[in-house]
Amino acid sequence: MKIIMHACLVISLISVISIQLVAASAVRGQSGLDKRISINMRNVAFTDLLKEIERKTGVSFVYTNKEIVDAKVTIHDEAKTARIILTPLLQKNNLRLIEDGTMVVLKKQNCRSELQSPVRQ
Repeated sequence: MKIIMHACLVISLISVISIQLVAASAVRGQSGLDKRISINMRNVAFTDLLKEIERKTGVSFVYTNKEIVDAKVTIHDEAKTARIILTPLLQKNNLRLIEDGTMVVLKKQNCRSELQSPVRQ
């Protein structure tokens, strides 16, 4: 009887550990900006583009008025990551990303020597 109880306990523990490992690997998979999306927007405000990316990826952009890009943007991208879509716009406007989970902070680059690639925390 004790052997059966020990076997059941071992099988239960292995099952729980396996489920936890599968769940952990799924969570580690992609950040919101690494999600593939399609965007087709013409002559819209940069903030409208950010709202659309928020809607499609689940991230939230945080920025102040000094990070706002005044120029209108046109984007036609199919099945690209949000990061790839945003990178040229951010570089052109001297902005960088700081990611913290699903929150993405937009900051002005202080100097040319700063890395132009997004920063993950």
